[in-house]
Amino acid sequence: MDDSIKSLYGKDYKLADSVVTKSKKVTSMENEAMKVISEGIENEDSSNMRMIMESIRRTTEYASDIAEIVLNLNIGQMITT
Repeated sequence: MDDSIKSLYGKDYKLADSVVTKSKKVTSMENEAMKVISEGIENEDSSNMRMIMESIRRTTEYASDIAEIVLNLNIGQMITT
C-alpha cells in the first residue's frame, strides 16, 4: 500500500507497475499459506486466519487499484503531450 501511495504522489510509473506485478502474486501466496495453516490448527483458528488473509489480500487489491490509476494517469499524460 505504501508503494502505491508513493507512486501516486510521485507520479512514478515504474513503482506503480511493480505494485501491480507484486499484487498478482498475493492470491497464490494466500492459497499456499492457507494450506499450511489449515493443516496445523483447529477450525476456529483456521476461520480467523482466513479472515486475516482475506483482509491482507483485499488491501493488496486496493493498492493495485491505486497503482493502476497512476499507470492510467501517466499514459494519459503521454498521449496528450
